[in-house]
Amino acid sequence: MPRHSKRDGAVFGGEELRRGGGGLDKVRVSEWSTRRFDVCALSLQKCRVPVVTARGVLYDKQSVLEYIVQQRAARRSQQRHQTHDSNSSSNNNCEHLSNNLLP
Repeated sequence: MPRHSKRDGAVFGGEELRRGGGGLDKVRVSEWSTRRFDVCALSLQKCRVPVVTARGVLYDKQSVLEYIVQQRAARRSQQRHQTHDSNSSSNNNCEHLSNNLLP
């Protein structure tokens, strides 16, 4: 039987391994850069009530609700500051004009 049958497969020879790095990773991923499978992506705590997204990201339900409340409050305060700043700048413009018109 020919030698082809013994070499038929995805097995690399010595020269191919040396050229390709031998399967060694140059950069290793540390254990701190990955999180455990049962840990919430927001709080990094173990999930009490786990919720999974369509992409497979695991969250704790309480953490998600707290995050939503926090984001809503931040958005509301930002909108208040924007409306307050625009009102005060328009009032300042009016005061400036009225000061110029008064004798």
